[in-house]
Amino acid sequence: EICACLVGSEMCIRDSMSYTKAMQDNRSKGIYSKQIVKCVDYIQANLQQELRLESIAEYLNMNPTYLSRLFKKEMDVSISAYIKTERLKTAAHLLQYSNYSISEISEYLNFSSQSHFTSSFQELYGLTPKKYRDLHTSCESPDLEEYES
Repeated sequence: EICACLVGSEMCIRDSMSYTKAMQDNRSKGIYSKQIVKCVDYIQANLQQELRLESIAEYLNMNPTYLSRLFKKEMDVSISAYIKTERLKTAAHLLQYSNYSISEISEYLNFSSQSHFTSSFQELYGLTPKKYRDLHTSCESPDLEEYES
């Protein structure tokens, strides 16, 4: 399904490698605390699940209020805003490189509704998911009829 697409796609692997490199660079520079690196890793690994501050804090064995403040201080964004943005980035990737419907992507990434997904996506990218897909896939996908004749 979508998960197999994400795990199996070359683009996803490249994205994961660039993410890993970025996190290693941050770690080597000492930019983020160990708790925040673990928090970001957990969020990235669980974008398709329901993610709440309390459950993330429990996983990290931290106080939710402390985690929230530390995350905001180090990342300059709230955990909920970070999760939403990362889900929308993943959605953009799926819209561009998969044939899954907008409703399947919305459901997979655990948005409360397709309308919430669409409005959030439009807020970040300035386009509806359909317009984004149309714009980005028309440039990426050659017309197969040209090659068949």
